[in-house]
Amino acid sequence: MGLHVVSILFIIMISSVVTTTSLQPREVASPGSDITLSCSFPPSKNLNLNHLIVNWQRGESEVVHSYYNGRDQLERQSVVYKGRTHLFEDQLTVGNASLRLSGVQPSDQGQYTCYVTDEQRSTQESLQLLVAAPYDEPRMSVQATCDGFVVTLRASQGFPQPEVLWGGVMGSNTTMELDSRGRYELESEVTLRLNSTLTVTADLKLRVLDQSFTKSLTLHPPPAIIEVQFLISPMGVAAPGSDITLSCYFPPSKNLNLKYLIVNWQHGESEVVHSYYYGRDQLERQSVVYKGRTHLFEDQIAVGNASLRLSGSHSRIGLDSRGRYEVHSSMEVRPNSTLTIIGEMRLDVLNQSFTRSLTLHPLPECCEVSLAPGADWLWDY
Repeated sequence: MGLHVVSILFIIMISSVVTTTSLQPREVASPGSDITLSCSFPPSKNLNLNHLIVNWQRGESEVVHSYYNGRDQLERQSVVYKGRTHLFEDQLTVGNASLRLSGVQPSDQGQYTCYVTDEQRSTQESLQLLVAAPYDEPRMSVQATCDGFVVTLRASQGFPQPEVLWGGVMGSNTTMELDSRGRYELESEVTLRLNSTLTVTADLKLRVLDQSFTKSLTLHPPPAIIEVQFLISPMGVAAPGSDITLSCYFPPSKNLNLKYLIVNWQHGESEVVHSYYYGRDQLERQSVVYKGRTHLFEDQIAVGNASLRLSGSHSRIGLDSRGRYEVHSSMEVRPNSTLTIIGEMRLDVLNQSFTRSLTLHPLPECCEVSLAPGADWLWDY
């Protein structure tokens, strides 16, 4: 029978503790801020502060602040609270034992208990300190890429880390970094390749503060992207050192948006001559031999002209100052009879040819006479 009674009393005690804890008030402080933890007691008439004891404690035993014998007693104060706490001593006589805590840190979160004892009674109050800060309203943005869209959600000034849930898409990438005040800067993005219209939704939730946001936007697939490639046909002809326009035309879409147009000029299989997309030149991968030598007629692209202007043909060893060849060809002959010599030069790439001929006659026989010093030269034919 005795054992039965003890069991009943035990159950009642546990129930009482749970109820008391659930009724504890909650204080909320953002990282880096200052906060006053409230504590009040019924002061005795003509209260003598030398007989008043105030103890603030965190958790089971961590000393936050102590006051007795009419002054602060901080020898046993936890090191993490050094220089960060004070009582409103001028208000103790009217029953205010609240504690000011400065420079709130995430590690300060937890249960705090205020114990007050004077000549007549003891008072105890507990509260929960929650370290949290609401987020500013998130911002959603979208950026078009050459093959789709990147949708980004950004939020800041909040703590702790929130939940981010994307609806209608998979494969998000989320990063969170603390700023100088200990609050999070959040960026979450998804990359999309659309075949049809899609509505993208992002939910941000900070459950500890019952804060939630929902952002959404509807994306439409871009118009069919026109890709223009020049394959060295038909043939363009330019003299070395000159400028030339390599022609290229395409049927433009109605109301063509240049942000969705891609123009690639290429030499051979892979050498990048000139690239244009996102509504501007993109020359990071341009071959070095074409740097500063190419441009499109951007004001004519919208009407279907993707021609390329190529200036100053690249010079090579053995060319003259204009990049053109000088050809010299010679031969030595000693004809014994009349001889006609024919020389022919061909430039097959331009279907160009020249023929030159020259008729040579043998020279008359001549005599070589040795002359004495000082004599005149004499030739006899």
